Amino acid sequence: MSISPWLKPEGGLVGWVANTTEAIKSIRTPGYYERTPLTPADLEHLARFELSSTDFSQGKFDNCYLVASLKALIDSPRGAQALRGNLEVRANGATVYFYCQNDRIPVTVRSVFTHGISTPHRQISWGAVIESAYARFRLDHKGRLPTMGFPATALTELTGQPTRTYHLRKLSAARRSLDRGEPVLASTVRNDPTRFLDQVDLRRQTFNAVVPALVPGQGHTQLQVRAAHVYQVQSADRDYVTLINPWEYNYGADGTILRAHGVPHRGEFTLGAAHFRALFGQVAVAAFVKTLL
Repeated sequence: MSISPWLKPEGGLVGWVANTTEAIKSIRTPGYYERTPLTPADLEHLARFELSSTDFSQGKFDNCYLVASLKALIDSPRGAQALRGNLEVRANGATVYFYCQNDRIPVTVRSVFTHGISTPHRQISWGAVIESAYARFRLDHKGRLPTMGFPATALTELTGQPTRTYHLRKLSAARRSLDRGEPVLASTVRNDPTRFLDQVDLRRQTFNAVVPALVPGQGHTQLQVRAAHVYQVQSADRDYVTLINPWEYNYGADGTILRAHGVPHRGEFTLGAAHFRALFGQVAVAAFVKTLL
């Protein structure tokens, strides 16, 4: 008899801790998992299969790994192709296909999280649908609640493609991946945690590093980089890396909200290579070596 994923969550002890933390947060926050039903108008809009990474941003859930992965996939021609092939609109809801080992698993949703992915307009985005479907898939097949995870896992589960994960020493590796049309994500994990003590809020359990950055429309400024957070890598060369925060904004050193101007993503900023290497301990790349469906 197989063991229920609930009893043996993916990640072992880490999975148990993540589930417990998430459960406590949901208990303390009334309406945390509240859902909004999909209307016929929403389904009609989704049936156009218009995927735009600027149509959504991370909501109240701690799922930066998923939202950043979705943005990176949509901004990558090969990623968008793989993602679009796993989406369907049916009379009773919207269906998203995920991958678990060698299985392609359909998940149909009829509602989305009210406090999940945010959209700048009233229409429901595919980002919100995928987020809700992924939560069901992850719970049923991995025994994990929706939040806390890694982009390498999400990229494979979303596309069925293998993922490379490495510690970035040379920025040329990231540039080559981007040139091949592969989505690239960078995480502030597996590095020196003392670098993230510039801005500490124990009540919110947030730890941030303050570094010089270039924000479009804001110029050179001091910007907070969040510990245990995932960012999309938009471009990279020998000296600089341009990143996108899935929140679609960043915090300045004094806590003011910084939004980029004149570019598609309001969460865009550029770091020097030395600061990037010091803060980002892991890079995940979806390597499209399989034939796309």
